[in-house]
Amino acid sequence: REARSSSGAAAAEARLLHLASMQRMNTDARKGIFVAITGADDYLDAFERLQKLRVPKAQRAEVVRVVLHCCGQEKVYNRFYALLASRLCSAHREYRFAFHFALWDTFKELKELPLRRAANVSKLLAEMLGRGALPLTVLKNVAWHKLGERGIFFWQVCFVGLLGVGSKALQLA
Repeated sequence: REARSSSGAAAAEARLLHLASMQRMNTDARKGIFVAITGADDYLDAFERLQKLRVPKAQRAEVVRVVLHCCGQEKVYNRFYALLASRLCSAHREYRFAFHFALWDTFKELKELPLRRAANVSKLLAEMLGRGALPLTVLKNVAWHKLGERGIFFWQVCFVGLLGVGSKALQLA
């Protein structure tokens, strides 16, 4: 029975590694991060798997980029990524800074982002702001005067989502 479960786990990991390659995860670090995240049962399991990888501080930005990439690739927004991102930020200050910088890069690329990716990352940002995982200072580098159509869409989705997160928090209080 254990042999079957270990061979099943190996097959699942092989499938995830293949998927990682298809998603252009081109370094061993990115592939390992991708497998840890996508192979997890829930966001806490993903967090534990990432902890076991012992990602050096210098590579924590890679974790953030993989989280944002995976979130953006989902057909429908998945809260899993916001919960994982919030947990990472609460556990390690470096992740908070890494999310700041990665999101600032995203803000600069809004005009080129596919619609689904823009919507998903926007919802993730709204949830992270609403949970207090990221401070509002993440918005300080936004060029509000040069948003364009995709930028307006991104921020509209974000602020509507933020209002929704806020109203849920009020209901819980």
